[in-house]
Amino acid sequence: MLSDVSAQFVSVKSVFDAVLPVAAVVVTVFLAMCGVFAFFFKRLIDQVDGISKELKPIRPAIIELQNLITSTSKPEKIMFPLTVEPGSPLKVTDYGESLLKESGFYDVMAKNATALVESVKAKNPRTNYDIQESSFEVIRELLETADNLLVPLKKYVFNSGMEIEVLVPPAAITLRDEVMKTLRFEN
Repeated sequence: MLSDVSAQFVSVKSVFDAVLPVAAVVVTVFLAMCGVFAFFFKRLIDQVDGISKELKPIRPAIIELQNLITSTSKPEKIMFPLTVEPGSPLKVTDYGESLLKESGFYDVMAKNATALVESVKAKNPRTNYDIQESSFEVIRELLETADNLLVPLKKYVFNSGMEIEVLVPPAAITLRDEVMKTLRFEN
C-alpha cells in the first residue's frame, strides 16, 4: 500500500513538474501582454489629449459657421452652440467662459447681480427650467432695449465681428446659476 501512495506521489509530482514551466510561461506572457497593453493605452490617451489641444483653436471658426447657418433666410436651429455644454443642467463651456470674460459680462454680473436676479424672479418661474428660460428672456430683452446694462457685450460683438446671439446662451446660463443660488425648485 505504501508503494501505491509513493507511486501516486511520484505521479502527482511529475505532473506538477510538467505543468509548472507551462504555467510560468503563461503567467509571464500574460504579464508581458498587460505591459504592452498599458504602453499602447497610455500612448492612445496622450494622442487624444494632443488632438483635443489641436482642435481648440478651430472652435471660433465653428461658431462662425453656426452664425452663418442661423443667419440664412431659412435658419436652422443649432441645438448646442460651442458656448454651452449639453446636459442637464446646461453648462457654460471653457470657450463660453472666455467670451463672457472678454466681453465684460462677468463684470456686469458682479455689479448688477441683484437687479438681474430680480428681473428673472419677476417673471415668476415655477420650475428650474422656467428659471433657465426666464434667464434667456432677460438677457435677450436687455440686449434688445436701449438699456445701458449690457453695452459692454454689444461693443464686444461689434468689435469682434460676431453675432450677439453667440453670447446669449452662456450669459443666460450664468444668470440662471446666479438665480438658483436663491431660488430653486425640486426636480
